Amino acid sequence: MGRQLRAALVIGGVWALVWLPLGGLVALYAAGSPPRPEDLLYRPVAVPTFLLVWTLWGGLSGTGFAIILGTVERRRTLGQLSIVRASLWGALGAMSVPALLTAVDVARGLPGTPLYDWRVPLVTVLVSATLGGVCAAATLAAARGGQSE
Repeated sequence: MGRQLRAALVIGGVWALVWLPLGGLVALYAAGSPPRPEDLLYRPVAVPTFLLVWTLWGGLSGTGFAIILGTVERRRTLGQLSIVRASLWGALGAMSVPALLTAVDVARGLPGTPLYDWRVPLVTVLVSATLGGVCAAATLAAARGGQSE
C-alpha cells in the first residue's frame, strides 16, 4: 500500500511539472487578452495564481490516473498494458476533478442561472481529458523504458 501511494504521488508530481509550462503559455495568453464582460471565458488572469491552480490540477490528474491504474489494472504488468488503455485511464483520471466540480455546480442549481456558460466546463473537461490521455501514454512509455527486460 505504501509503495502504491508513493508511486501515485510521484506520478502526480511529474504530471504537475509537465502541465506547468503549458499552463504558463495559457496564462500568458489569457493575461494578454483584454477581458470582455459579455463573455465569461475572458476574465482577468493573475499569472502566478493561474500557474498554481494549473499545476495543482495536473498533479491531481496524475494522482487520479495512478489510483485508477493501480486499482483497475493491478493484475497486469506494464508490458501487458496497452497505450490505449493507459490513455483512457489517464483521460478519466484527469477529467474527474473538473467533472466533479461541474457536478457540484449542477447540484447547486447554477446551470439554471442566466450567466452560466456550459462552454467553460465542457472545454475544461475536454482539455483535461486530452492532456490526461497524452500524459498517461507518455508515463507508460517512460515506465516501460525504465524497466529492465
